Formats: sequence, C-alpha cells, structure tokens
Amino acid sequence: MEYLGLLETRRVLNRLMAELAAVRASQDQRGDLRDCVLAMTDAAGRDELKDYLRQDQRCYEIVQEAAGNPSLVQAMEPLHTHSRRFWCLYRHAWDLEEAARGQLAVMKAIIRGDAEGAAAASDAQMDYLDRFARQAMDLE
Repeated sequence: MEYLGLLETRRVLNRLMAELAAVRASQDQRGDLRDCVLAMTDAAGRDELKDYLRQDQRCYEIVQEAAGNPSLVQAMEPLHTHSRRFWCLYRHAWDLEEAARGQLAVMKAIIRGDAEGAAAASDAQMDYLDRFARQAMDLE
C-alpha cells in the first residue's frame, strides 16, 4: 500500500516534468528524444527489456535536462527508481508493450512541444502504473 502513495506523489511530479520539458526542450533535445523514441519502439517491438530500459533511461535523462529544474529532478529521482524496480520485479511479457505505449505518448508530446498533451499522457501513464501495481499486489 505504501507504493500506491509513492505513485500519488510521482503522478504530480511526473506531470510537471513532462509539461516543463515540452515547453523548455531545445531543438537538439527534441531531436535526441526522437532518436530515443525510435530506439524504444524498436526494443519494445522485439520485447528486449534490457535495451528498452536503457533507452527509457536515456529518454528520462533528456527530459530531466529539458525540464530545467534541478529541484524537481532531485525529488523525482528516488520515485522513478523505485517505480522502475517495482515494475521490473512484477512485469509479465505483455506489460512491456503497454508500458511502452504510455511512455512513448509522453515523449511524443514533449517532442511536439505540447505541454497539455504531455500532461495528459503523463496522467495516462501513471494510471497504467497504478493499475499495474494494484494487479501485482492483488488489490483488484
């Protein structure tokens, strides 16, 4: 149950980070995210978890830099790390594709500079993580 509280906190911070990155990302950062999205899509399509996670981390680092808020990054880091570990521990083969869809939607909105779309995609991604956690912990 404590993990669900972590997700509540992460939801707010994740949304803010996505919005800020969408507004503040440079053209170079948007290009780097495009490359990362292509690599993530490929890895998810091949169900290559290690490659997917490597690309996911790379995208996350670009988004952190683009958001331009070190305090936000510092607050978000342990939440993101814990969420990633939880997901990897309880994931099943079908989870990678669904997880990738949510993450890619956030990245694509940031690339477009669509703060509202990035916020909505972030909320949808957090909804997925909440459902996933509840199923993993047999709360549904």
